[in-house]
Amino acid sequence: SGRKILNSYMEEHKIDKNSQSENYSLVEETRPGEYMPIYEDEYGTYIYGARDLCAIESLEKLLALGIDSIRIEGGMKDTQYLDTVLKIYREAIDLYEKDEYLYKDKWKEELQLTTELPFVNWYEESFEKEVKN
Repeated sequence: SGRKILNSYMEEHKIDKNSQSENYSLVEETRPGEYMPIYEDEYGTYIYGARDLCAIESLEKLLALGIDSIRIEGGMKDTQYLDTVLKIYREAIDLYEKDEYLYKDKWKEELQLTTELPFVNWYEESFEKEVKN
C-alpha cells in the first residue's frame, strides 16, 4: 500500500529512529522463534518471511499440474542469487519439457548456498487436489 508502518509506529510511540538499530524483525505469536525481516524505504514497508520458499523438490508435480510460469522473487537479492536460481530452475524445466526430468539433490544444495534462511517446501497434496477441481 506504500504505507510506512515502521515510521508510523515509532512516531506514535515517540521512539527516536536514530537511536535504534536499522535491523527490525516481526515475530508473530503463532510462529515463535521465526523472525521476519522488515525493511522500509521511500516507497513503503516490506515484511519478508523467516524462511525462503523453495519449489525445486515439487517442480515436477507443479509442471504436471499445468503450471506455465514461475515467479522468482529477487527484489532484495543480489545478481549471484538470481543467476544461480534461474540457472537451476531453467535446467529443471528444460529437462521436464524433454521428458528427461530426474530430480537432482545438487539443485537444492546449490540453492541453499544462495541464502542464510532455511527453506520451506510449501507444496502439499491438498494443493494438487484443489487445482484439479
